[in-house]
Amino acid sequence: MTTVYDVILDTLHERGIQFVIHEHNEVRTVAEAQENLPFPVDHLLKTIVFKIKPDRWVLVALRGADLVDYALLAEVLNVRRNQLHTADRDEVAEWFGVEVGSVSPIPTIEDVLVIIDANATDLDVVYCGVGRSDRTLELRLVDLIHITGAQICAIVRDAHDDAER
Repeated sequence: MTTVYDVILDTLHERGIQFVIHEHNEVRTVAEAQENLPFPVDHLLKTIVFKIKPDRWVLVALRGADLVDYALLAEVLNVRRNQLHTADRDEVAEWFGVEVGSVSPIPTIEDVLVIIDANATDLDVVYCGVGRSDRTLELRLVDLIHITGAQICAIVRDAHDDAER
């Protein structure tokens, strides 16, 4: 049986992308990554699955410590805020074939929009999900943008705004 992990690796090989797969104990959260992974967590991109009602999917990749500003994301997507929500565990498993915490910014289904937060663009090398919680993908950000066709948008909450709340 072909897994999401296999599909992503095949895509990377077919596109001639240089990458490294890091094997490690299962990690599902940024906090677990910070404690257990041997690479710089400030280069870790977490991927969050968003659904635009009724059935449009968006993968948002951002630095691990950052939080999505839903209003900014809705504006970027040109939808009302109430049309946008994070996919729950069941939706992620059903549509993307993985658990939350192992989602890759490399889509394995058709018609998925990929957005990478603008705060990540100063990174050369990034680490991200690859469809398994015991593996992490290392590749150059420019290659990730190239193979996903990602849009680069500012969609992260401003820490200053959070401090005022």
